[in-house]
Amino acid sequence: MRAPVRGIKFSAKSPLRLASFYRDVLGWKATWEDLLVTSAGDPRPLGQYGVIDTGYPGDVFVSIQPSRYPELWGGVEHVGTTFAVMVEDLDAALRRAVEHGAKIKVPPVRPSARAGYLAEIEDPEGNSMMLWEPSPAWEPDEWAKRIGYQRK
Repeated sequence: MRAPVRGIKFSAKSPLRLASFYRDVLGWKATWEDLLVTSAGDPRPLGQYGVIDTGYPGDVFVSIQPSRYPELWGGVEHVGTTFAVMVEDLDAALRRAVEHGAKIKVPPVRPSARAGYLAEIEDPEGNSMMLWEPSPAWEPDEWAKRIGYQRK
């Protein structure tokens, strides 16, 4: 079983202000993309999120998102930082997590056909973690090739 850290998500009440902070402090650049949620095969836009370029090709995926997506997070505000781990089988990973004391904070969602499925858990100590199962359409990038990621 392999589960590499694949990304970091910053949730912010003001994503533009936070993107400006990281640009000014660390030189990170944000581009804004539409966040889509797919339900019953019908993608719906929820707003935009910032994709961060840290300046290092092949670095982990970094994003800045609004702290509240009523349709996605059930209206619960989520401010803070969460890291994302790539898993081969999201359902199996969630089952193992719950068996070992985790709570599912956000059940599996599909932000876009390209992204695959995401879920958020809280570990037994209260730390948040996103679990990500890539879509079959996702092509392993340089980072994935460097760590030896192979599809089943």
